[in-house]
Amino acid sequence: MSTNQLNVIQETIKLFAMDEQDLLELKQKINKATTKVAELNGQKKVLMTQLKEKYGVSSLEKAQEKVKSLEKEIKVLDNQIDTATEKLEKQLDETKDSTTEE
Repeated sequence: MSTNQLNVIQETIKLFAMDEQDLLELKQKINKATTKVAELNGQKKVLMTQLKEKYGVSSLEKAQEKVKSLEKEIKVLDNQIDTATEKLEKQLDETKDSTTEE
């Protein structure tokens, strides 16, 4: 007999050994877990709707792709800003140099 089969038999014996109070407690735990699952499913539905409405994606995979795309776009824009800033600083330095020479 395998370990898995022994575990199943042991769990079955435990179930038969439960009294009414144990079964009621187990039922309460099951009901709480069922309620929690329903709540989480509701939250998931709301969040998926928000993803679709705000970002035009209908799955987590598409959302992750969108994030990667936006990160790449941010890097490009950041580089453009750095380049433009350096250019402006250089022009400013040149302007300062030309006004001090006069």
